[in-house]
Order: sequence, then C-alpha cells, then structure tokens
Amino acid sequence: MAAEKHDEAFYYDPEQIAQNLKEMSFDVIETESQNVFSRWYQSEDQLDVYLWFDEKENLIKQQVCFFGQLAEWNIVDGLKTGIVMEKEDPFEANKFKSFAKYDGVADKSVILEAKKLVGFSTISRKQEMLDNYTSGVNMDQMKPRDIVKKFGSQKKNKSIFQILVSKMNKWMQEDE
Repeated sequence: MAAEKHDEAFYYDPEQIAQNLKEMSFDVIETESQNVFSRWYQSEDQLDVYLWFDEKENLIKQQVCFFGQLAEWNIVDGLKTGIVMEKEDPFEANKFKSFAKYDGVADKSVILEAKKLVGFSTISRKQEMLDNYTSGVNMDQMKPRDIVKKFGSQKKNKSIFQILVSKMNKWMQEDE
C-alpha cells in the first residue's frame, strides 16, 4: 500500500475502528492432512483481522494488523509481533507485495493494542482470541494427550462442499 496523503487530521479511536470491521472473505485451504478455513475482516481505518481454523473448528492462528503493526498468535509458535512491509514487484510497475517482518521478541504494547481492538470488535470468537493473546499458549506448553484430544484427526466422510456449507451456516448464525 503506497503512502496516502490526508488533508484532515486523524483521531485514533480503537472502539470505532474495531466496530467498523466487516467480513471480507471466507476461504478453504486444502492441505494433505486436512482443510484449513480462513476468515478475513477489514475496517475502513487500517485494521485487518485474519483467523484460521482446522476442520474441528479450533482456532489455530489469528493475526491482527493495524497501522503497519501486527500481532499474531498461532498454536505452534505462540505470540509474535512485527510490522507489515511492502516491496515493489520488480516485474510490474506500481505493484507491491506485502510481507511480515517479525520482531525477535513479542512487543507487549502491540499485543495490548491488538487485544483492545479485538475487545471492541463484534467478531464471534473474540473471547478466544483475547485468551490466546493473554496466555500465548502453544503446543510446547500442552500435554500430548491434550494436543491429540483437541487437534487429533477427524474422519473425512464429508465432501469439502458439505463442510464449507455447514461451517458457513454456523458462522452466519453466530454473527447474527
């Protein structure tokens, strides 16, 4: 995203920014072992929230990006923070690719601000997100039996279409 010039002052209001989140997409990512479902929410004011779920509907990764900062939690690495950077595509003029540059150690102030934004949002799984940002628990801190119980394989007796329709119906009911 190229730098934008604004004619008026911007007042940072995390409550207003978070309450303007709208779901932009729902995607299915097919992997060898199972399908992963992702949801993307965006606000008009430089806030993006990304969620990834496994087939058992466990939240396995969450990312809150705001004003170039990012706060991430995932079940493997736990808490991470960083910045969103852009690099110009060398093959196409005026085309940029975004990527994350992670901090060596998670920045507590970025995590706190992400928690504030999530807390003001209307995302249905926000309490789980807040818990993940608070505890930072990952697989290294879980007992093996708890990992298998929560993330163990699920029988694949439904088609991808049936799973997708079922999840979309459930999530639409949660968001009402």
